[in-house]
Amino acid sequence: MSRTVVVGAGAGIGKYIAERFGAIAFVRGDVLSKLEGVETVIFCAAKARFETAASDLYTSLEDNLFLLERISRLPHQRFVYFSTVDLYPNDDGVHCETEDIKIEALQGGYPAFKLMGEAIVQARCKRPLILRPTSLFGKGMRPNNIVRLITEDTKGLSLAKDANFNCITYEMVTDLIEAAIHEDETGIINCAATGQITLGEVAALCGYEGAFGQYSYSVRRVANERACKLVPSFKRSSADIVGDLIKKWRK
Repeated sequence: MSRTVVVGAGAGIGKYIAERFGAIAFVRGDVLSKLEGVETVIFCAAKARFETAASDLYTSLEDNLFLLERISRLPHQRFVYFSTVDLYPNDDGVHCETEDIKIEALQGGYPAFKLMGEAIVQARCKRPLILRPTSLFGKGMRPNNIVRLITEDTKGLSLAKDANFNCITYEMVTDLIEAAIHEDETGIINCAATGQITLGEVAALCGYEGAFGQYSYSVRRVANERACKLVPSFKRSSADIVGDLIKKWRK
């Protein structure tokens, strides 16, 4: 790839992308001069605070918006920004990238920060590509309820059996970035598998018959045609993807 920097490359999807692309890894505290001469910026950095007290608000702004705004002003040829499907209404509808989202309708600070981040990227950046992923899975990720089931570390499951997810992998999203850059795609792309999976269904795949938690969760349902066109693996179901993770992570 061209001279590429991944912002937020200390862990998770950012670390995976930086290693796979051989990109410059930028983490908080690095000086902006490290980005001189960069052609492609992939911005993965975020610190999700779903409940932000007034005393912590400036830190949340710095983490989610101010760094993005500063980097958006630097010379570049392409900008890839990780957003979230949590911008869409949490209802039974299937949501597409062209929907007009109002910030007043969002629930919680994190999606509001992401929508404002999208606005910065669309207004300031060259060839902006905004990704709205569902639940991302990859080695080294922070354990969630599904990871605990897959790895058989099932103490403290917090979610109910009927909680539902849409599961994709670091590899799939990185393939999509690579394909989108090759095809010179811009705009917004929902990154989602075809079909949801409940925590109970994950448990059945994992052979788990124990207790569940009490909290509910329901992923936003989104259209994924753009992602499928670029990377056919997005046509696969969440169940297929979880099945692959069980095979890989239990070796």
